[in-house]
Amino acid sequence: MYPAQVGYYKPDSVNEALDFLEGNEAKVLAGGQSLIPMLKLRILKPRYLVDIGDLGELSFIREGETTSIGATTRHRELASRKIPGLEIIQETASKVGDIQVRNMGTVGGSLSNADPSADYPALFTALDATMVIRSRRGTREVKAGEFFKGAFTTALEPSEVLEQVKVKAFKGYRQTYKKLVRRAGDYALVGLALLLKMEAGEVKDVRIAFTGGKG
Repeated sequence: MYPAQVGYYKPDSVNEALDFLEGNEAKVLAGGQSLIPMLKLRILKPRYLVDIGDLGELSFIREGETTSIGATTRHRELASRKIPGLEIIQETASKVGDIQVRNMGTVGGSLSNADPSADYPALFTALDATMVIRSRRGTREVKAGEFFKGAFTTALEPSEVLEQVKVKAFKGYRQTYKKLVRRAGDYALVGLALLLKMEAGEVKDVRIAFTGGKG
């Protein structure tokens, strides 16, 4: 199926994108790996697409006790970078889709789409990440557990964009992300993000989040 006719706008800055979103029925396009299939199926029928995929101000990885990841950061960038205390991010990113998806897809695009079988919602929920949301009125922060409202539904308003994700380091934790797929590159039939802290043979803290559900 072909998508319905849609207008296209490519801003030069995040502020320009926010100005356009404020007065138009539009969806934000970053890497397109989540959005384009939904347009083809006509699940979404926006009047305009606002392409922020090349906005460098949203593409970054800033390490520290709290690591910040910009919304247009590509999966391949996370897959090639080991962040101390957050090794699970590299492991998860390396398992997203196939090489084409990892080259084009973005962190913010996947999170904003909130597919219940995607990898990042489970990952960043287990990490208790903070989503930084931006609009013309400023920024606000929402914890991952409150950001995801349900299948394909988030706390984002139509005039807002996900600017970045902030995650605190989990040093001393065992970390892993496992997923079961039908074919290489598929969404997860089931996936598990796990962080475990042990001291003297006792479990001191455990964080678990699941993904999956597509047959």
